[in-house]
Amino acid sequence: MIYPCVVCYKACRTNQSTIQCNICLDWWHLKCTMLTSHQFNKLSSTNVEFFCKICIDNILPCQQLENAEIKDLFSYSNLCTDWNNFPCLTNTPAFNISKQNEYDPDNNLHVSPSKYYTPEALSNQVLKLNKNGLFITHFNTVSLQKNLNKIDDLLKDLSTLPDIIAISETKLNSNHCLNIDIPNYTFLQHNSPTNAGGVGMYIQNAIKYLIRQDLNLTVPHCDNLWIELECHNSKKNIIVGVICRHPNQDIPQFESNLQQVLIKLSKSKSQFYICGDINIDLLKYESNKYTNNYLSMLFTVESMPLITKPTRVTSTTRTLIDHFYSNNLYDQLTAGIILHDVSDHLPIFLYVNSANVTKKANKRLVRDFEI
Repeated sequence: MIYPCVVCYKACRTNQSTIQCNICLDWWHLKCTMLTSHQFNKLSSTNVEFFCKICIDNILPCQQLENAEIKDLFSYSNLCTDWNNFPCLTNTPAFNISKQNEYDPDNNLHVSPSKYYTPEALSNQVLKLNKNGLFITHFNTVSLQKNLNKIDDLLKDLSTLPDIIAISETKLNSNHCLNIDIPNYTFLQHNSPTNAGGVGMYIQNAIKYLIRQDLNLTVPHCDNLWIELECHNSKKNIIVGVICRHPNQDIPQFESNLQQVLIKLSKSKSQFYICGDINIDLLKYESNKYTNNYLSMLFTVESMPLITKPTRVTSTTRTLIDHFYSNNLYDQLTAGIILHDVSDHLPIFLYVNSANVTKKANKRLVRDFEI
């Protein structure tokens, strides 16, 4: 059986230099591991186990930081609660579309800068907002079965649970046997035909929803899932989508397909909130033509990116590849990045203050001892 490389998604063949991770069991081409030929030959000729970069990042989340940064991490966390001033994050670039006047010549569009939130700060922020709002989180788990416990840990730290927990890179298939349930949530999933990718949504049991398969993107190497939430006191319901676009997927093809879906939603005057691991770095909107064209498309359909700071931060790279979009440009929206170790991607969230999502009344059972 031929397995795809977890990085380039091309087949790992017997006549090639390939290696399997002893933790996740994914296969890698030698050129995709960044190992030297000497290191590869040594691993091949001994019983030394190989751990891939993804698994090392999950096991040792600080392994990419310099010693000085780790020292800052532990000393700073005891002195300050405002992590937006944390040394590793202070100098991160931010997406600032106001610099590009051709996108918005009349200066009508505004994107509030995102912030980094600890779980405690996020709880305080959510508590201050309208309880009838819509709370959505997105996690790139790299493997849902391996990292579900880390999501559970975060949920325990939040005073308000998300209405929807969107997942990308679930890496599930029809043979997965571990329990991936979260109490009081219904789980929907769209598996990838490859060993990478896949998306899912945990939806609170109290929320009324419909699956919208008619919105599915039909391009290869792009997993997506769409639902429609029923809203009271509103003629239009809310659309929520999660997308996992694989790194090798053709960007113009993806852009064109997504544009058709967004035009369809705009014509129906539907309010939408879309999240996911898009693998398009918005910080490169000035230097990369594909990113520039992609943003132009979003603005054409009156959709705004809501996450403006890097979601994947290492000692050498800062990328903004996990996104939230919406065509709701008038209501109070709070979007941000959560400082919680789930994978090498930071979780992101969106709180819609004025969403009136219909929720089923919780039945209260009472025992009558006088019968």
